[in-house]
Amino acid sequence: MLRNYETMFIVNPSIVTDDQQLEAVMEKYRQLVTDNGGEVQQLIKWDRRRLAYEINGQREGIYLLLNFKAEPRVSKELDRVFKINDDILRHMIIVLDEKRAAAEIAKASSAAQSAALVETPEEDSTGVDEPIDDLTTPETEAASDEQSAVSAEEESSVETETDSESEAVTEETQAETEEA
Repeated sequence: MLRNYETMFIVNPSIVTDDQQLEAVMEKYRQLVTDNGGEVQQLIKWDRRRLAYEINGQREGIYLLLNFKAEPRVSKELDRVFKINDDILRHMIIVLDEKRAAAEIAKASSAAQSAALVETPEEDSTGVDEPIDDLTTPETEAASDEQSAVSAEEESSVETETDSESEAVTEETQAETEEA
């Protein structure tokens, strides 16, 4: 029975120093899945990022996301290979259900496309960046107004509670000083 899997793995940047080596690592794991009867749906390079903590003396890693459809034995083999290779710092393999798999693939594809389309803003002759147009719609303005109203109500209730608490503390303090 074929299942959908999502694998995130971090490649050691000291071993993989250029794009050709990274492509070779990506192809190695793509080939591993396909050779064992799986179907690679997506393999995306997220880029080099700083790690939250040091792993094997490394402070940075190259993140890769692999979505594939295969039998459970393929994920076990992939896990085994990840564990014995020095080029992988960390990895995680999860099973996705059908709906979530389609949503994750679409989300990852759109994120990759938007990252590829991001351009730096052009500067005008004064050297100042052009302002971004206001993208609000009547629906977003209404939602924003509702959120503001709720926030104002919450703040006033917090102030009332704080005022009554501070009055009680002041009365207790005065009673203690009178007794002393």
